[in-house]
Amino acid sequence: MRQDFAQQARGTTKAITPTEWKWLQAHVPLEALGIARFAPLLWLGGSLTLNTPGGCIDVAAAGLCGLPTRLFGAPARVRAPRRYWLIENRASFERQALAAAPGTCVVWLPGQPPQSWREAMQWLLQQAPAPADVSCDPDPAGVAIALAAGALWHAVGLPWQAHRMQPQDWGAAPRLPLSAHDHAWLQRLQADPGLPATLRTLCTALQTQGHKAEQEFWL
Repeated sequence: MRQDFAQQARGTTKAITPTEWKWLQAHVPLEALGIARFAPLLWLGGSLTLNTPGGCIDVAAAGLCGLPTRLFGAPARVRAPRRYWLIENRASFERQALAAAPGTCVVWLPGQPPQSWREAMQWLLQQAPAPADVSCDPDPAGVAIALAAGALWHAVGLPWQAHRMQPQDWGAAPRLPLSAHDHAWLQRLQADPGLPATLRTLCTALQTQGHKAEQEFWL
């Protein structure tokens, strides 16, 4: 691990600076040499059962848990839920994971999901296909995050939809003004002919009102 490498090279686990790590990552195959970060996790809640060579993991029994993404691959087997619910903000994810209805697998959707997250979700969709609801902040970044996540479902012919992102969901939430960057981003999103109708409605409402919100207030 990186901490072990830093300790051996310089005597303490934090002796290598972020700038130096960035340089090393650009010039040295760190992970191939066993110099890796902490194990990447996929955070889940609700209904999902994963059978691995080491045993059976019932996510519902824990309420929510972070599982190493390396578990999501052969020879593991998984029991499909009725739907997946992807939620962007961690606080909202934890609340909904602990209250999930039977048959719903709640997944934390990081704002910029790493490749390990994407590969784990792709494997899940191959082994345990189910439609998805995607809930993100009602702002341009949230729309982009929802589209990126939904693309995984679209790629395998599964339906997905934006969920709890419409103006009626966040009408009472505290508002933040849109920046010039936000307005320009919304225009680019609306120029996409493939933008789903629910997200197009959201983009229009954001442009008209000139404000955005954070989903933790209502989700």
